[in-house]
Amino acid sequence: MRSQPHLLAALLVLTGCPTEPAEPEAEPPTAADPPVLYVVSMMHAEESVQHHENENIYRSFADGLEAQRALFSDHGARIDFGPDWTFIEGVKRWDDQQLIEHVASGHGLHTHAHETIWDLASVNARLADAGVLGNPIANGGFLESGPGGTNWIGYVDAFDAPNGDPMFSTVIGYKNPQTQLPDSSGTCFRPSATGDWTVHDPDGPLLYLGSSSPAEQGAGALDFATFRDWLDSRLDSLDPDAMNTAYWHDSLHNYAQPQAAADRRAQWEVEFEEYLDPLVEAGRIEWATFEEMTAICLAQE
Repeated sequence: MRSQPHLLAALLVLTGCPTEPAEPEAEPPTAADPPVLYVVSMMHAEESVQHHENENIYRSFADGLEAQRALFSDHGARIDFGPDWTFIEGVKRWDDQQLIEHVASGHGLHTHAHETIWDLASVNARLADAGVLGNPIANGGFLESGPGGTNWIGYVDAFDAPNGDPMFSTVIGYKNPQTQLPDSSGTCFRPSATGDWTVHDPDGPLLYLGSSSPAEQGAGALDFATFRDWLDSRLDSLDPDAMNTAYWHDSLHNYAQPQAAADRRAQWEVEFEEYLDPLVEAGRIEWATFEEMTAICLAQE
């Protein structure tokens, strides 16, 4: 008697026997981790202060830097300090371990030059004289033009280190000196050295780390009244396909007077405990110096 496949299948089902191997249950999809925002507190000492001529002036600013550095270290946070030439000369004259200790404690340094007297290369050389060799991060030259019809990116790229290699690998903190408007980009990219520098050029010679500052006057300066709203809005608009960066300018000039400096550090303590430390613990932000950001960006290219 010829068997009837449909009847046999029904009997197998009734007796609990499977008609074919069971398919394994598919695992539910997992949500991708949100992108991290790399952050650092940028701090400058401007050339207009005569740090190199008056030890008391120098020490008032240096004390503020040391106290701020200790506070940030206590929270695993990072400062990236850009001293213009007068502060560096003060270090060489009054306090020759200051910048060496700054870097040794895990914080960053960058070459910051208004270039009213000395250009980026000269300030970089002074950093080397003060014990910080081969600093690759540049902040300045924004109105200059480079060789061969290039823009300010070409200008910065044209500086050579003593060994003949390019002096700088990365530029930061663009602000138009004429309008005082900062660049509002918030990612790491390679700016074009010709035409519009904000256009990404995969063959560009330098990296640029965007600050995420709104393009409005004063937007790059730290304001505690708007700090959390600004950083929250940045965290809500991260680019999942890019390295996201943010930083602000918390000038060293805010810390030269003891009482004002103490009040400001107390506010920082509140920001760390209530806001920044929880963001780090949740994996939303990660502190990194500009050199560390550069290394991460290069690894992701």
